[in-house]
Amino acid sequence: LLDAGSSLPFKSNSAHYVKTNEMYDDLPSKILVRTGSKIAEVSVKPGKRKVELERKYSEAKLGSLPFSAEAISLMEQIPEGYEIPINFGAARNLQEVNRILSRDSFSQMQFYDYGFADLLEIGATPKTFWNEFLAREYGGQWTIDVNFPFLSLVANSLGMNLSTEPISEYLSR
Repeated sequence: LLDAGSSLPFKSNSAHYVKTNEMYDDLPSKILVRTGSKIAEVSVKPGKRKVELERKYSEAKLGSLPFSAEAISLMEQIPEGYEIPINFGAARNLQEVNRILSRDSFSQMQFYDYGFADLLEIGATPKTFWNEFLAREYGGQWTIDVNFPFLSLVANSLGMNLSTEPISEYLSR
């Protein structure tokens, strides 16, 4: 079993294909929210009723995290008060996958996960509904949506191409 959040035990440029399924939603993430020009971190914990989450906002300390510039850039585009997952663990794993992928024209990574594909989904969803369903318990484990716009910024900074498509489109081919 590999720790997906740490260095992968493979040589650089040695893999042609990497495939994962519902892994990025389980890697370490932070939930951020923009309030005016400030970015806060949202701490969540289970409430008295299982489906309810208690939230607490505190100053976000992003400077030491990988890809913090990409996270800040993205948060500046987010409507105020929307809680947004920033999948730092997934970004770190994407960086490792980029390191081990061969530089030939047919090497690729495919990953299947759930989340939101673009920023338009955020504003089209009422804030209270959006914020309530980002983090949830599933089978005794907490999981969080994958922020594909953030991972796209990360991929671009690594010189990778990232494209997304709904699973229904993928399965219909």
